[in-house]
Amino acid sequence: MSTQVVLAILAAAGVTVVDWLLGVLVAVRQHKFSLQKLPGQLTAMVLPYLGGSGILTVLQGWSQQYAGGAAGGSLPKISAGVAYAAISAYGLKVFADIWTKLGNLAGGPTNTAAGQPEPS
Repeated sequence: MSTQVVLAILAAAGVTVVDWLLGVLVAVRQHKFSLQKLPGQLTAMVLPYLGGSGILTVLQGWSQQYAGGAAGGSLPKISAGVAYAAISAYGLKVFADIWTKLGNLAGGPTNTAAGQPEPS
């Protein structure tokens, strides 16, 4: 299994947790935090990413071990490329969310979905 893919997935998982924690801080700041909604946020935001990245990691490791990794086949390169593309796209989305949430914590707009102020 490619160490670089695993490190990229772990880095993106860390960024996911930071994004989730910032979301909790924004909710606390706006007095909208509810402990009952916390498990729902975990299952909607954090766990799907971790499951999907786990599947990518297993597929990439399998392709490297059994589908020509030692013989120089192209499947490991393709699977690593797919993993990097998925991680990069997700990372960009999460960084945009983090940027918006940091703006919210600094007193900016409160609509994190569109980055626009909520209508009055």
